[in-house]
Amino acid sequence: MNMQARTKNEGSPGAGAGDSNHVISVLFVDDEPDMLAICKRYLEKTGRFTVSTATSAREALEVLRISAYDAVVADYQMPDMDGIAFLKVLRERYPALPFLLFTGRGREDIAIAAFESGADCYVKKGGTPSQQFEELAQKIQQAVEREEVSKQVREMDTIFREVFNNANDAIFLHEMTPAGPGKYILVNDVALRWLGYSPSEIMTMSPLDIVPEAVMSAVLPKAIKVLSEDGHATFESVHRRKDGGTYPVEVSCHTLAFNRRTVVFSIVRDITGRKQAEAALRESEGKWRTLAESTPVAIMIYQGDHLVYVNPAGEWMTGFSAGELYAMNYWDFAAPEFRQIVRERGRQRQNGEHLPYSYDVRIIAKDGSSKWISMTGNRIQYSGRPAGLISVVDITERKKAEDLIALTSRKLALMNDMTHQDLQNKITGLRGYVELAREATTKEEQSAYSDKEERILADIHHMIKNCKDYQEMGVNQPRWIPVEESIRIATSLVSPGPGVTVESHLAGLEVYADPLIEKIFSHLIDNAVRHGKTTTHIRFFCEQTGDGLTLICEDDGAGIPETKKKNLFQRGTGSAMGFGLFFVSECLEINGMKIVETSHPGTGARFGITVPKGMYRCVKPT
Repeated sequence: MNMQARTKNEGSPGAGAGDSNHVISVLFVDDEPDMLAICKRYLEKTGRFTVSTATSAREALEVLRISAYDAVVADYQMPDMDGIAFLKVLRERYPALPFLLFTGRGREDIAIAAFESGADCYVKKGGTPSQQFEELAQKIQQAVEREEVSKQVREMDTIFREVFNNANDAIFLHEMTPAGPGKYILVNDVALRWLGYSPSEIMTMSPLDIVPEAVMSAVLPKAIKVLSEDGHATFESVHRRKDGGTYPVEVSCHTLAFNRRTVVFSIVRDITGRKQAEAALRESEGKWRTLAESTPVAIMIYQGDHLVYVNPAGEWMTGFSAGELYAMNYWDFAAPEFRQIVRERGRQRQNGEHLPYSYDVRIIAKDGSSKWISMTGNRIQYSGRPAGLISVVDITERKKAEDLIALTSRKLALMNDMTHQDLQNKITGLRGYVELAREATTKEEQSAYSDKEERILADIHHMIKNCKDYQEMGVNQPRWIPVEESIRIATSLVSPGPGVTVESHLAGLEVYADPLIEKIFSHLIDNAVRHGKTTTHIRFFCEQTGDGLTLICEDDGAGIPETKKKNLFQRGTGSAMGFGLFFVSECLEINGMKIVETSHPGTGARFGITVPKGMYRCVKPT
């Protein structure tokens, strides 16, 4: 037995092989010592593998008990335990470890049994040694890379379920049929706990089973109408527990396309506390003021254009004192993109017009930080005149959870697409070149096909790296990032070459964003060099606007044809195998920013990144 195995992370064998420089560790099991020696020599000669050997399945299981490997290759016919029996034991202990059956037995029933038992690949011995071991090497590499991508998908699924089941609110996913709400597809643990049902019970039910009939008949028609027109709706309802008790809820729902059918994704908040607060407010002004001064819910009253009452929670939430708020218009602390709607709805509410009971807006606190709030409004009489009463709840964490769920879904969809489409296409091409190389009659032809195989493998590694970058998006907490320093780092990473200069006029500027923003600048610089063709100068600077700041990257290259601008930020357009500008757009969107291309024909490319107020600052150099 050759004990040349490498010990990896503790746990199951095969702990990661996504790095392009990674040498794949293989355990080769065969009862023929000569076959073991030849295989070890051929595979290790490529520089891509280290090979350990075992002459029986039982010996291999003992080796796996103490060492970890990226893949296992085994013969079928071996003493004591054949390859299929060995595979079954392996799958019980190490379900994800890639396994290849490499055998001279070409019977179809053996191949079928191998795949039914969980083999990743079946390779028949035969042909010249160089041909059969080159095929085996390719199959091992493909199996390990498929497992690495599958591992990333499993990790993303775990993240999704952790977020889904640890949210503060109940989350439901149910079918939507022409007749109305259908059965539940997915609910989180919070929903089960609030309602008192088991998972098996809830999956046989629909919203019609947990909402009292009188409430459903009053809420459903309007909710369905708004959902069909806008794709989303927010409304109040009542949920009924298994024991018959009820509690008021606020439902925020969106329609989605899922497996070729329409479903509704709902985040449901128990508003018992808020309802109790509102009832107490209506009961008497004395009790109202006592409650208002002590509740953690921000309560504000506006009349005309100004606030006339703000409770302590409102001061804490906005960072402004009551006196400062009274001197402002009631819409001034809303983020720029929401000020007009807050202003118009406030005036309409005072005029007695029918409006949505509640809606979500983003605000800018006194310290410049951005928060999401849910505003619930009513028309009241205050000091004998019409006024608006709003209760405000900080939903920043809920918004982050919604964004993370949406991001996770996009990541899973992208990884699934790359796994089942892009990667499969590459593997198909690779197999084609392997077959052509076998049929080649000259060394020149073989060398040409080998070069193409290496290029496809490099593409596969690049796809896995792109998946990793996309997976990291939105994972880290935002922080203040010095822009000029990030551009310097990005320039050094891209290395645009001696004929290209990168100029920056952003000293002291910082943006509040994911640390991955450095990779955004890397992609922009790489895009200018790669596609500008004649680019010699790249310049970063900024312009102040009424709504914030525009960060600009422009170059003196060949520019972008008008025909390509429409799909510029879609995957499949731009640098780095169609991933660069797509990654830039996605990452900026997660950080609350947007990017557009604003160049004119005959000039170089010009990208403008919109940074909202509260998400940038200027710091004096120390």
